[in-house]
Amino acid sequence: MWFSWVIIVLGYGLMIQLDEKSNTAEKVLYLLISAVGIGCLFQTPLIGLQAAMPLKDMATSTSTFGFIRTLGGTVGISVGQAILSGFLRRKGRSDPWPQH
Repeated sequence: MWFSWVIIVLGYGLMIQLDEKSNTAEKVLYLLISAVGIGCLFQTPLIGLQAAMPLKDMATSTSTFGFIRTLGGTVGISVGQAILSGFLRRKGRSDPWPQH
């Protein structure tokens, strides 16, 4: 699990290096490194949770974990979209070709 965080940080650190001159291979490789790190974190907490729960609470804990993960994703996407929309709205209002 800790190794996954190292991979995510490495991938995001590499993505900071990207700019409009970066080639497609760099863009795909850096995103793939981050995706591998994120993918490793999907199942690991669930396995740990199931190992810690008694058998009678297995269904409840697993479904609660899925619900909280889905709810967190929904809130995260909503907040991210609100920030992006506000940023684009501000940029859209400014004059892209200022006259001097």
